[in-house]
Order: sequence, then C-alpha cells, then structure tokens
Amino acid sequence: MNLLDSAWKRTEILYPLNNTIEADVGSNVFTECNVSSFRDSFIPISWKVNYTQVDSLFNGRIIEGNQTNIPKDGAEIFTVSLNITKVKTEDYDQQFTCHAGKVAAYIKIQRPTKNYAAFVILILLLIIPILICILFKIEIVLWYRKSCRPFFHKKVSDEKIYDAYVLYPKISNQADFVLKVLPEVLEKQCGYSLFIPGRDDLPGKAIVNVVDDTITQSRRLIMILVAGLSSSEEAPEQNIAMYHALIPDGMKTILIEMGKIKDYSNMPESIRYIKQKQGAIRWNGDITKKGSCSANGSFWKKIRYRMPPERQGSQGLALMPITQMIKE
Repeated sequence: MNLLDSAWKRTEILYPLNNTIEADVGSNVFTECNVSSFRDSFIPISWKVNYTQVDSLFNGRIIEGNQTNIPKDGAEIFTVSLNITKVKTEDYDQQFTCHAGKVAAYIKIQRPTKNYAAFVILILLLIIPILICILFKIEIVLWYRKSCRPFFHKKVSDEKIYDAYVLYPKISNQADFVLKVLPEVLEKQCGYSLFIPGRDDLPGKAIVNVVDDTITQSRRLIMILVAGLSSSEEAPEQNIAMYHALIPDGMKTILIEMGKIKDYSNMPESIRYIKQKQGAIRWNGDITKKGSCSANGSFWKKIRYRMPPERQGSQGLALMPITQMIKE
C-alpha cells in the first residue's frame, strides 16, 4: 500500500455532512469543505455538480476557492471554499458535492422554511385584543367612563334635564320595578335622573304636552315591554315617544323585556323595528333576591352601558333592602 492510498483511508470530511443550507433566491451562499487527513500528505479537493467541477459550470456565478491547509493535532486540515454569488431557482435541485480523494459529501440549497410561528403569534396579537374588546366591551366602556368621569363634568351641557324618560304600560303589574327598582339602582346608585310618569307628573298640565316636553329634555328613552302588549293598546305618550325615537338623529331607546317575550307580532311596528335593530335587555331577576338590584350586576351593567356616562356616583351609599322598599 503506497502513502497516497494510506492517506485516503485516513481522510475524513469534517464538513459538509450531506446537510442543507437555507437561502433565498438572489442571496449569497458561502461555505467551505473541511477535510482532515495525514499530516504532510496532500489530498486534492474540489467542488462538483454531477461530477463536473463548478468552475466549468454556471458562467462564473459559482466560484471554487483555492485549496489551503493547516496542521492541527498531528493531522492536516484542508479547506476549499464554495461561493454561490447569487442563488437561482435552479440551484435548489442541485447537490454541491465536495470530493476529497475517494470520499465525498454534499450540501443542498433549499428555500427557507416559512416561519409560521411568527405568523401565528402576529395573528394572535391582532385577534386577542379584538376578542377582549368584544367579550368585555361593556366592562371596558364602564371602566373608561368611571376613569374619565372628571372630564365628563367639564363637557358643555346639552341642556337636557333628564337622563332617561321611562315609558311603561300602566295596565301591567310592573309598578314595583318601574317606581322602586329603577330609581334605586339608576338614580341612587348611579346618579342618573329619571322622569317616570306616575311619579313625576306635573299637575295641571295636559299629558300630551308633558310627555313631549319631558322627552325632548331627556337623553334616553327606557321602554318597559311586557308579554301580550298589542298595537291596539298604544297610548298617546307612546306615539310621541316613538316619534322622537324614530326620527333621524332621534333619542336612543333602551328596551327592557320583563321576562321572556316569545312573540312580538302583535306589538306596534315601531317597537318591532327597534327590537330588530338593537335588541332588548331581558329582566329575569327576582327583586327580593340579594344582589339583583346592584348596579354591578350583569343586567344593570347592560343598562348602564346604553345610558349616558354617569355624572355622579353614590355607590358607596348603604342601600335599603329592596323588600323593605316595596313594602313601603
């Protein structure tokens, strides 16, 4: 066995190791073939594609460097560089093979892997705040109003006297809710000013004039709905209120269902229109149940969300038990 055969048997390619390199089209790729062999031996090294030297291909776009060698730990390390000056699509199909005597190893150029993790994170960063705003919209708005309440005091007055006009069917059995529960929560706990017919009527004035004047001076219309209400039972004040609610830029309306109302077909068309446009808030609470008349309850948060910003709060007041209020 001659010295060259012995050297080849001890020859080892340290790099490449049949691996891949990610690179975009148009980018530059620079790599090296590192070979370990006997000290004081010489192993010719070259880069080839399909057994043809790269210098003979690609019109100088891919360049093989000069072979160098350095002694290290009793062996000789040979190095030959490969410079792909500009990656083209055709390079993705090639094996760039380093030949060192009888041993060889290659690299392959591949397109960079899509960074889906970063894309997913970006989408989540966009979606999560939106979902939070949708799911906690009411809490966010109420918190914002509370935090910015001092600024609301400084706003120019809209010359309205009442925060809401309460319209309810006189023939219903919901007087306790309208005359006691609504004022307890919205007026005492939240600081709103309500006009409630039957409680705030002005003696000596025609009902039609009172309704028109007070609705004009109110920021919201709260309408209490009960099952079985029909269009034939429309009162004059309801017609006036609906006029103000349906005109362009009219007052905003808050519909409150007293229990589940399955059928709206017999109700006035104006109510059906408002219900279809903005929905209604359903009261299923038991006024004798603890916490049902707290302004921080789910039902009342929905009401407060649709009301104007609270002007003054009195949530620190000691509240009278609702059952005692009703007995009075």
